[in-house]
Amino acid sequence: MNEQAEQEFRAALLHMLATMTDEQLGDYAWEVSPEALGMHVVRLKEIEKRARKLWTALEVRYGQERRHFLHADPNGKRYVFRADRERHVSDPVGLRHALRRYLSERPDAFPAASMERAFEEEPARVVVKDHGLLNALAQRSPALDDIVRDFRTWKYGLAHLVELDDAVKERNDE
Repeated sequence: MNEQAEQEFRAALLHMLATMTDEQLGDYAWEVSPEALGMHVVRLKEIEKRARKLWTALEVRYGQERRHFLHADPNGKRYVFRADRERHVSDPVGLRHALRRYLSERPDAFPAASMERAFEEEPARVVVKDHGLLNALAQRSPALDDIVRDFRTWKYGLAHLVELDDAVKERNDE
């Protein structure tokens, strides 16, 4: 295939991606001749790689210039720039020890079994397996909240532009 034909083929693929419904794309995949399957897959992987590079560059720029702006898309959806995050306990043994000490001073503060279920023994280490249980303990009193906060932080990943409804749902699930 010459350079002109390659460019036209890529342009046709991009046009299909931009204009066809998911159902139409699925139908098209079954219309491609067996001989042309490889060419389609290879070109689409190239397009995906280049699109990912552009997407990443634009998202980095968005984070630098418009991080605090809500994007309202013409399709009616709203997007917010936010980082993926997860709870992180740097010293689970210390947290468990502090909670046990608190419980020894106030035996009626919470059931010991519920606190123990938040942790899991692994070979040579202890891990927090249920942050929801730690959240429930922290909500019982300001002192317990202080103990949990002393040992737990958020670990942030890369920020992305995400649909506002999805971002709110994820926050509520945590």
